[in-house]
Amino acid sequence: MAQIYNTGSQPGRKAFQFWHGLMCRNFAPAHGSAADEDAFDAHFTVSELGDATVCQVSAPMQFWDRSRHHVQRAPKDDFLLTELVSGKGTLRQDGHETTLRPGAMAIYDTSRPYSYEVGGDVIFVKLPRGSLLPHLQETPALALGLDSTSDLGKLVSGILRQTASLGTPTSSPCADLVGASVVRLIAALLRSPTSATAIPAPGVGASQLDNVMSYVRAHLEDPELSLASIAQSQRVSARTLHRLFTGLGTTPMRWVLQERLAHGLRALQQKSARRVTDIAFECGFSDLSHFSRMFRKEFGRSPHEIQPVRNPLRST
Repeated sequence: MAQIYNTGSQPGRKAFQFWHGLMCRNFAPAHGSAADEDAFDAHFTVSELGDATVCQVSAPMQFWDRSRHHVQRAPKDDFLLTELVSGKGTLRQDGHETTLRPGAMAIYDTSRPYSYEVGGDVIFVKLPRGSLLPHLQETPALALGLDSTSDLGKLVSGILRQTASLGTPTSSPCADLVGASVVRLIAALLRSPTSATAIPAPGVGASQLDNVMSYVRAHLEDPELSLASIAQSQRVSARTLHRLFTGLGTTPMRWVLQERLAHGLRALQQKSARRVTDIAFECGFSDLSHFSRMFRKEFGRSPHEIQPVRNPLRST
């Protein structure tokens, strides 16, 4: 069954305090406020569906700001897809700003700073990084408005609304199947070439950042890839690189590490015959132990838990 929460039993300002704790526990710690904290009447339903968590929220206008401080103190590693059923909202992340109207969808990342002003009826889908990335060719751009008017967008929207209203299936295998289907549909929408539109914030240097990211992705296997080598290849200073990635709430080399690990996860999920050691080298790691340690820290599982060690005594 779905878990249902509401603020009706909380008097006065305690209602929003209760709501703030609920949102931080289920999504990500952030600074929150409301247009009227003295009369905050809100409703929240959460359904755990294997790889996906589908939440339905009905609340007055509220303001959320996840800063670098929150990211450092309380790291999270989930993507959040949001669909506005009614009301209005504005989402900002990575220099992008998207204004949401009823029927609009967008995606953002809890591992980076963001702000979200929203009020009305909203569906949220929490997608662990390790569940979504294997279905994509690259990490999705963030705070993007997704095309909910296309046939695929309408299909995703309809399934999310039905899933939110159904709650959690009583059978665990059924819940896992529904969750896996939701993840694949969202990944398909993200891969759609017409799915995303965004407005870069002034002065972000989006094209320059795109060039840096493209270069890094083309040279992930190079263990000598460094801040200095990236800066030299792009004919910019290390300081400029740091400035470009500041808008993402990260550093250049931290982003490189995340891209290497995401590439490794996709390679492992493909169930290829390659050894884990070979995949580690392909991702730019010079030794398996370092790759395994960083992989477990990022995804909560070891590489061998995703691609079990093959029996060396078994004939080929």
